[in-house]
Amino acid sequence: MSGGFVPYHLRQNKSVERAVFIDLLSRVGRSTAVPIHKFTYVGFAGPFSEDFKLIHQHLGLAKMISVEAEDVVHRRQKWNAPIRCISYKKCSARDYIDAFDGSSPTIAWLDYAEASKVGDQIAEAEFLLQKMAPYDVLKLTVNANHLSLGEANNLQRRLDRAKHRFGAFLPTPPVIDPDDIDRKGYPRFVLKAIETACKRAMAGKKGHVFQPLAAFVYSDSMHQMLTATGIVLPVDKTSAFLKETGLNKWPLATTDWGNGVTDPIEIGIPEMSVRERLFIDQLMPKTKSRSVLRRMGFGLAEGTEDRSIEALESYRRFYRHYPYFSKVIV
Repeated sequence: MSGGFVPYHLRQNKSVERAVFIDLLSRVGRSTAVPIHKFTYVGFAGPFSEDFKLIHQHLGLAKMISVEAEDVVHRRQKWNAPIRCISYKKCSARDYIDAFDGSSPTIAWLDYAEASKVGDQIAEAEFLLQKMAPYDVLKLTVNANHLSLGEANNLQRRLDRAKHRFGAFLPTPPVIDPDDIDRKGYPRFVLKAIETACKRAMAGKKGHVFQPLAAFVYSDSMHQMLTATGIVLPVDKTSAFLKETGLNKWPLATTDWGNGVTDPIEIGIPEMSVRERLFIDQLMPKTKSRSVLRRMGFGLAEGTEDRSIEALESYRRFYRHYPYFSKVIV
C-alpha cells in the first residue's frame, strides 16, 4: 500500500523529510492547545515501523495505529514491531478512513506511493479531513513523478492523463498548461489539487480552516515524492497558533496556499562520504557554499559549479536533520 518492500529507512531524502516532520510536530506541540503526547498517531508503518519508533522516541506518543492492506507486509511489520504501543490493523486506508470517528486527537500520515492512483489518494485525504477535529494534524505523501503521465514526446496524452487523474480537483473547464506537467511544475500542480481538496473538506466546518504548515518535494529512488502537512484550526486562532509555535518564522514552513507561496521546498541532499560531510559540517552554517567547494577542490554534483552550489545549499538547509548512515557488523 505504501511501498511495503522499499527500505525507506535507508533513503536519505526520505529520512531527512521524516526528521523534519518530527521537528514540525515538536513545534506544533508548543501550543497550549496541543498536548501532543496525548495524540493518537495513524500511519502506514511498512515492514519496519521506522516513523512510529521515531515519533514515540521524540514526542512520547503512546497510542499508535498502523494501517496495512498487504498480508505479507502486515505479518512482517507485526513480527518486527519495535515497541508495544502500536496496533497493527490489516485493512485498506479507505476502510480505515470510513470507520474513523475523530473521537480522539489525531496525527495522521497518509503515505502513498502509487502514482496512477494519486487522484483517489487525495480524495481519501479529503474524506479523512472532513472527519478530523480542531487541532488534528494531517500529512499526505503522494507520488509526484511527472514521468508517470507518459512519455515526454506525447504531450497530448500526458495532458489527457493528468485531466483524468485530477479531474475532481480541477476548475471547470479544466485547464492544464504544459508547464504543469514537467518535472518542476508537476509537484506544484499536485499541491494545488491537494489545496482544492482540503478547502473543499473544510467547507462544512464553519469557523475552521485547514492551515498548511509544510510542503516538500524530494527524490526517493526513481520517484519524485510530494508531502503536504497541515492542521485544523479555528479561524480566529490561526495567527496566535503560528506565533505561539514559532511556525510563522520557521524557515522550513509553508503557511500559505496560493501561487508561488506554495511552491514545495525541495530536499536534494548530495551523495557524500563521511569525510566529506564532516569537513562540510565544520564550516556550517556561516561559510558560503562557493567557498566550501573551493576549499574541497571538487564539486558534489555532475555538471557546472552552480549545480554543486545548489546541492550544497540544499544540504545547508537540512544538515541538522540529516542522519548518519553506517555499516554495522552484528
